[in-house]
Amino acid sequence: MRVPWPALVALAACSSGPSAPTLVSQAEDAGSATSTRAGATSSFTGSPSTEPPPFASPAASVPPERLAELSQALGASDWPAVSRAHTALLALEAQALPVLTAMIDAPRLVRLEHTADLIYPGAKKFYGHGGAIRVDLDWTHVRAGWVLEGLVFESFGFAAGTVHDGRTLQGGQRGPEDFPKAALAAAKAWLAAHASGWQRLAALREALVSGDAERQGMAVGWLRAPDAPMRGFSVALYDAELEPTVEKLAGAAGHLGEDAARLLKEAADPYWRGRVAKLMATE
Repeated sequence: MRVPWPALVALAACSSGPSAPTLVSQAEDAGSATSTRAGATSSFTGSPSTEPPPFASPAASVPPERLAELSQALGASDWPAVSRAHTALLALEAQALPVLTAMIDAPRLVRLEHTADLIYPGAKKFYGHGGAIRVDLDWTHVRAGWVLEGLVFESFGFAAGTVHDGRTLQGGQRGPEDFPKAALAAAKAWLAAHASGWQRLAALREALVSGDAERQGMAVGWLRAPDAPMRGFSVALYDAELEPTVEKLAGAAGHLGEDAARLLKEAADPYWRGRVAKLMATE
């Protein structure tokens, strides 16, 4: 399975060792069903992924105390807490931007604990399988950049290189002075330019038609496995406005075309449609 986010790849799990972290996308895990859409059939099969937890509406005002709590959790050493904060911040959309801005401006080294078989540049051990995140998550400002990239469907350059095997686990950036300054500068410039009026749905639309294969891949990846509610998004909107663009992308060469073609099959399946409808109903 390929997840097109630049900061996340999924590695095949073998039969032994700890299970992969919940962060790994389950985009290709969907239940078998026959589509009810006119003229559409689906041969997509697999095991249903775990349903996402409920979220607060992106439209609701978030108390400062909650934002502070999420900031603290994203900067914690406990990986499960960091992962939950990552997902919760994505659900807040524009309201998460002040948290990410503050964290990007305040680098701290906080080594992750309780990572199980998570593969990332600071991992202490490689089990031969697990979810891989190509950013140095031991640095809190890098975590903020990781959240921001997924939130806005942009690649600012936070990826630390390949982490497909144990040989590269200790090869990531280990200090703020070594971290690519261009990634931080690009993220800060984006945050400054989008201080008000930004909407995640508009960013999704823009990414799909951007002509940038990396951004388009991130958008297709979100559509295959939405990570949180998105204000204004619905199955009907996908059908009417986004699917024609996805159909064009399915004709592209390489991974982008393959992922777009998979999305078209998945979106015709009642499992995907029901899962998306349920997730978006939290708005």
